[in-house]
Amino acid sequence: MSSEQRKIKLGELIAEYKSFKEAGKLDLTSEETIRTWLNPFLEIFGWDVRDTSQILQEKVLSKKEKEALKEIKSTSTRPDYTFKLAKEKLTFLDAKDITVSIKTDPHAAFQIKSYGWSILAPCAFISNFEELAIYDCTYIPSADQAPAFGRIYLTIDEYLDNFEIIENHLNKEEVYGGRLSELYSDSLSGVREITKETPDLRFAEQLSQFRLSLAQSILDNNSAIVGGNTENLSYIVQIIINRILFIRVCEARRIEENGLLQTYQKEGFWNKFKESSYLNFYEHYDGHLFDRISSIHDLTIPDEVFDELLQYLYYPAPYRFEVIPTKLLSDIYEIFLSKKLLIEGGEVQDE
Repeated sequence: MSSEQRKIKLGELIAEYKSFKEAGKLDLTSEETIRTWLNPFLEIFGWDVRDTSQILQEKVLSKKEKEALKEIKSTSTRPDYTFKLAKEKLTFLDAKDITVSIKTDPHAAFQIKSYGWSILAPCAFISNFEELAIYDCTYIPSADQAPAFGRIYLTIDEYLDNFEIIENHLNKEEVYGGRLSELYSDSLSGVREITKETPDLRFAEQLSQFRLSLAQSILDNNSAIVGGNTENLSYIVQIIINRILFIRVCEARRIEENGLLQTYQKEGFWNKFKESSYLNFYEHYDGHLFDRISSIHDLTIPDEVFDELLQYLYYPAPYRFEVIPTKLLSDIYEIFLSKKLLIEGGEVQDE
């Protein structure tokens, strides 16, 4: 199909949608209804929404399920459409019903930008078919950014006049050919208002900062266990961080209860976490990660030390562990482990 043919098809779909709406045949409060229009919209640009190697669709949640998630302040819902090339995630589109203001809702904007940024996608999308928002995902998203920041916003009446923009962003051949990366490269984006930084570099730096805090606290409160042995301290710190991150990823991948670590934070994090590591996780995962190591189980660590790490693991942090690729997690660890701990005069440093 040529570009002109795609434009004609889009015009026909828009006309059909408006006809149905004027006749009162659309329940626009239903996300399922919105998807029935977004599916042919994506098909115009070459996507087969039934082929899971191209598009992966999330289950449509009922209103009751959405309310239940709101009650527990869960942010674990994934975008409705994941664009893929084989197993590689390329970008996302989130379908919204008309109860969500795409133009003004900062939460919806932050959510999709976080997902896009977490997989290194150049951009990501929100639409209810009547509106289309395209977000630049190459800078660090923040919950307090204005919804319009880094965004191209179009209404249904502007689609045909701006067809080239939509085609450049959504045409499957263009996406597979790396067009999105070209559109959002530094050379084309101009001067950015916010520093561009990838999730691997940022998270590795935050992990390094937490490791220093944790190591210092362990050294200060457990001299009889640690002594001045740098290797022993490094080993203990690394095991604790590995365990916490493993459980957080398991939460995000729906293997553990969502927000489990946050419940520990309310109950007294360190005692609750080491108890679970010694009993539940040891039995459940049956691997070396949760080996019963007495020197770790005997440690005294103030709970507030872990607040620093936990703030990076949950909303409003921009990391979406449910979609971060395994390869990216390994890259984070490579950067993180390039530094080693040193004890000098009772103070922990890294180099």
